[in-house]
Amino acid sequence: MTDYQKARRKIKAIIAEAAKERDTKGYRENLGYDQWPFFLGYLDALDLTYPEKSKLLAEFDRQCDNL
Repeated sequence: MTDYQKARRKIKAIIAEAAKERDTKGYRENLGYDQWPFFLGYLDALDLTYPEKSKLLAEFDRQCDNL
């Protein structure tokens, strides 16, 4: 599994956790985005190119917006 695939799986896990929280505790404004610093730290630990990192951050934003 490549680092890019690992990062995509991490996004899915963060979004799934946020969706679960939304369904049990209710919606809140920054749902998902509160994990942004942790996700950035995770990305920094991986060997990703700048374009890959940019795509992943855009995907993270889109998924959070869709919550």
